[in-house]
Amino acid sequence: MKMIIATTLLALPLLAASGCDDGRPGSTPSASCGNLRIDGLELCDGTAFARGEDCSGYRLSEGKVRCTEACRLDISSCSYQDYCTANGLYGDGACDPCDALGGVRDPDCAAVCGDDGVCADIYDPLVGAYTCRRLGLVDPDCGLCGNGIVEGGELCDRAAWDDQTLRCQAYGYDGGQVACHRDCTPDFSGCFTSTCGDGVIEGPEECEGEDLAGQTCAGLGNLGGTLGCDGQCRLDDAGCERPECTPACENGGRCVVPGVCECPSAWSGPTCEVFACEPPCGAGGTCVGPDTCECAPGWFGPGCDTTTCSPECANNSTCVGPNTCGCAAGWSGSTCETPVCSPSCGPGGTCSGPNRCTCAPGWSGPTCETAVCSPACGAGGTCVGPNACECAPGWSGPTCGGFACASACENGGTCVGPDTCACAAGWTGPTCGAPACTPACRNGGTCTAPNTCACSAGWTGPACGAFVCASTCQNGGECVGPDACACAAGWTGATCGTFVCESACRNDGECVGPNTCECAAGWVGDQCELKAGMVLVPAGTFTMGSPSGELGRWPDEVRHAVTLTRSVLMQESEVTQGQWKALSGGVNPACFQAMGATTCSAANANDAAPVERVSWYSALGYANALSDAEGLPSCYTLVGCADTANGWKNGVHWGCTGATFAGLDCAGYRLPTESEWEYAARAGTTTATYAGDLSGTLSDCSTPEGALDGVAWWRCNSSDRTWPVAQKAANAWGLYDMLGNVGEWTWDWYGDYPGATTDPLGPDAGSYRVVRGGSWVVDDSVRAASRGYESPSTSGFSHQGFRLCRTASAGSER
Repeated sequence: MKMIIATTLLALPLLAASGCDDGRPGSTPSASCGNLRIDGLELCDGTAFARGEDCSGYRLSEGKVRCTEACRLDISSCSYQDYCTANGLYGDGACDPCDALGGVRDPDCAAVCGDDGVCADIYDPLVGAYTCRRLGLVDPDCGLCGNGIVEGGELCDRAAWDDQTLRCQAYGYDGGQVACHRDCTPDFSGCFTSTCGDGVIEGPEECEGEDLAGQTCAGLGNLGGTLGCDGQCRLDDAGCERPECTPACENGGRCVVPGVCECPSAWSGPTCEVFACEPPCGAGGTCVGPDTCECAPGWFGPGCDTTTCSPECANNSTCVGPNTCGCAAGWSGSTCETPVCSPSCGPGGTCSGPNRCTCAPGWSGPTCETAVCSPACGAGGTCVGPNACECAPGWSGPTCGGFACASACENGGTCVGPDTCACAAGWTGPTCGAPACTPACRNGGTCTAPNTCACSAGWTGPACGAFVCASTCQNGGECVGPDACACAAGWTGATCGTFVCESACRNDGECVGPNTCECAAGWVGDQCELKAGMVLVPAGTFTMGSPSGELGRWPDEVRHAVTLTRSVLMQESEVTQGQWKALSGGVNPACFQAMGATTCSAANANDAAPVERVSWYSALGYANALSDAEGLPSCYTLVGCADTANGWKNGVHWGCTGATFAGLDCAGYRLPTESEWEYAARAGTTTATYAGDLSGTLSDCSTPEGALDGVAWWRCNSSDRTWPVAQKAANAWGLYDMLGNVGEWTWDWYGDYPGATTDPLGPDAGSYRVVRGGSWVVDDSVRAASRGYESPSTSGFSHQGFRLCRTASAGSER
């Protein structure tokens, strides 16, 4: 909100009736206060409010205003008592009446109320603007009040004022006379408000009781009858006999005699139905209502008859429309500044005035269209410009005096100048004796006759521009040059007849078709790059942990961003009893060794079920043994183990006191880190399981659980035992049993998550190692984010196993 610093300050109508008595209108109750209507300068009267009861209507934020008995606003219940604070006006470069409602003085007011040539030390009720005096300041420019001249911000000065503006009626009174206070503010004490029924006709009243102010029905244009006075002190002509007009008079017209309407100004026609503009609208306007002209762009004024041209029209021309000049004869252009020649000047002339051409040297004639040659052109030439001859064929020289060809032109050629032959189509050379080809022969072709090319091998066409393959390209190959085939993917050879594997088959795989490898036993993948049973898990970033509303969530599952910069090869299933026995010489630590057994057995024949009852140290020992069996480096060094030779085989490794890790770039087999395990289990999903969120019916095994039954062996479907691996659906990356069946050891010590991180390895120390995935014996822990933990020496649990992975770096696909 900014202030206009001319003759008044910023208008704030909401403050025009504030509760300060400063000798101006509105500082005491008006004569109409209490009539429940907004009159004069009032902003309220009883239950009537100019801008409603909400403080927001007065830009004072929340709350309700009330109206005092003096018809002034009470803003004590508003959130702000200070208009400038509520609207952020302090220090905005404008002087605002901030302290009028209890605020502080606006720091910008010193400049406005200074010696700036504008008197701002009075109040202007017409616009509701506050003054320097109202703000507690004194304006040095206001020392002229009382000199009888209205100046500065004054509305009156003694007996001088604008009678059209300072009328009682303009301030809500019914009549009376405005005077002027000594401080050059209007004095409304002489104004009055009429009261109907007091027996005195005053203000807007037309009558009082039986006093009709001398008016009669006939005097009002009626045929006769009885005139009355209504309860609002207005004349009532219901008893008058009026003349009738059919059809009825419209738009305020009055029937003066039967069938004749008297129309008000700006209306005409038999029934006053046609509006008119008087005076008529000018050339730039259209009459659109009674005495109302609508101006076209560039026109203004009451009658739309005024327009201007900028810049001004030149050469005695006339402005005929908005920026439109009507040019005098012989002139043109937007401002008639350009002379016009008709007919126009020729190539050797310039229009220098109305119908006046000025010729350049070498030109003549009324319009400078005739060239002059000196000396004159000979019989074989034409003067086409100042001293310029154009020679006819067979002529040459400055004046086209003659020419000759010393050698005769061949093959239809014509001598057109001294020793110059113009050759017929298909011939070239000084005497037109050599054939020419148009277009020229390409790609090694030779022009042997007019427009005839002899093409080199592999090319054809009129200009030898099209290539050809002598042998047809096979298997989708395309001829792309002379005897050159571009082969489709997976094919090679001169005619694309030999298949090839563009990415070489690995690990003894054989190329058996276009980009098709046949893998040796134990290997899979497009290039036989993956060992059977391993799945490639790509590097990436994901959100680890669970949302606060996930069923079964524990507080240690805090969500955080994790970035994994290495892809890994992960076993598609948990390590089985059969895989364990193959490395351990038949030793099997598992509990459920018999198929379908619900208690520990020693049948030692359940090879497809996961191995369990394996300590964390024994899982590391198995990883080292598998790396050694495949010629890979070991990733772990076990410390303090009592039985280093056979301890891992029976799943125990008693007495181990620690282990060191060669790092994530180790090429051998290892346990996944906790973050690698969760990233692989989710396979891009964000729900509790990779089949969706849990339904909340886990405690009732009679109700199917869609998010678990199809992907995991858990408490309600396991029959209290483990099951062969890969019987349930895999996740999107082809990993089986990531949830349920048996819990899986990871590398990390258990501890709080560190927040957003990259390639985390877990805490540096701890008492427990993290177990992931839940098992056959639990329910709401069978989730991607669920965290279990056990001592690394623990080996007696039949629900605890593991799976291995390898970092997918150079050489890791062996």
